[in-house]
Amino acid sequence: MALRIVVLGAGHWHGAFDAAYLRLFARMPAIEVVGVHDDDPAVAADRAGIVGATAYTDARQMIETEQPDFALSLGTHATMPSLHQLCLDYRLPFMTEKPMGRHADEVRPVVERIEREGLYVAVALPNRLGPIYARAKAMLAEGAFGTPVYLHFRIIRPTLNRYPEYDSPWMLDPAISGGGCLRNLGPHPFDVLLSLTGEAAEVTAATISFHGHGAAIEDYAAVTLRTSSGIVATLETGYTYPTEGTDMELRIAGSEAILRFDRAGAIIVRATGEEELATSAEALAGYDALLSETIERFRRGDPPIATPRDCLRAVELIDAAYRLAGAPWA
Repeated sequence: MALRIVVLGAGHWHGAFDAAYLRLFARMPAIEVVGVHDDDPAVAADRAGIVGATAYTDARQMIETEQPDFALSLGTHATMPSLHQLCLDYRLPFMTEKPMGRHADEVRPVVERIEREGLYVAVALPNRLGPIYARAKAMLAEGAFGTPVYLHFRIIRPTLNRYPEYDSPWMLDPAISGGGCLRNLGPHPFDVLLSLTGEAAEVTAATISFHGHGAAIEDYAAVTLRTSSGIVATLETGYTYPTEGTDMELRIAGSEAILRFDRAGAIIVRATGEEELATSAEALAGYDALLSETIERFRRGDPPIATPRDCLRAVELIDAAYRLAGAPWA
């Protein structure tokens, strides 16, 4: 039988753009999106039209009417916690976008309730999928880097103009979004650092810039961290890519090897020479793979790719970086 799915807060830009979950759902077998919610009736109707579902402006009414098996919970960063609590009230398993809230004090009570009640909840952190992450994880486990010294992850996405165009102007208001590129994109590199190393980390330096767009949220952030074993990490996020696409780089270096991935491809550098691993298109998994894998894991009863606790750990570090950088909302 088809899995009956509802979408909460579908006005989030990932509902129809970028990750475009609704368009992915429309192509997935054995999936039936039966309800699509947004507070804005025009947005709800538009997003529901992508999958031929019923549009709702009341999420609770949608859940009670449709009796779904699974939910995709989106919403604004400010409304994410209440939508998550609603799913918990109905014992409705769900996948959510990061960062799950505007700051850790909003995210933590939800995470603790999820863990206490044992509900299946997955967080969209797709960088855990794909051969580059798997190879880096294996090399660290095998000691192939020698002594790991540093990790660098850069993710620069297009400008802020896309958010109003994607029906998400709230992203430019820190009172609703909780910050800019560091809050929104930061969970990706922070989670890669924490999940690859399996270590705790502390923020040692942080800088945010409003220089590129002069908006109320930052358009560039650079954060330095140190893990419990002494690995230094430099993580960059930004909204300064001039067109569609992403400027991304992952680099892990140790005393005996370097693993590097960027738009040109991926290589491992050792004293004996270089080994080419994969092209950029093959190196990382996309949201289609994330969504399919999440649904399959739910059906099998397997743990999610990334948990709410994983997201909270990243959010706590982002909060620390904002405080150190002197963000007005920290």
